[in-house]
Amino acid sequence: MKTKTKALLIILLISLVMLSGCGTTYNHLTKSTKEFKVDDKSCQAQAGQTCGNIFGGKATLGKWTCQQKIYQACILGKGWYEPIH
Repeated sequence: MKTKTKALLIILLISLVMLSGCGTTYNHLTKSTKEFKVDDKSCQAQAGQTCGNIFGGKATLGKWTCQQKIYQACILGKGWYEPIH
């Protein structure tokens, strides 16, 4: 393998590892991962319906978009919480 190709591969792998930790994780006292997927889809749909006509859902409210705020309120309302790291 050429040196340039190796360097690009290393950069790509490092980038993937760094990006994999960027997502928010949620926990629930009684629900499973399978149940999270159901709640997640429901909240995504709700956020899309609520904010879809406001600049394509990208209207900003502080540092978050409309969809992010609605999603967060929905998922927290279903009992999911973000663990303290």
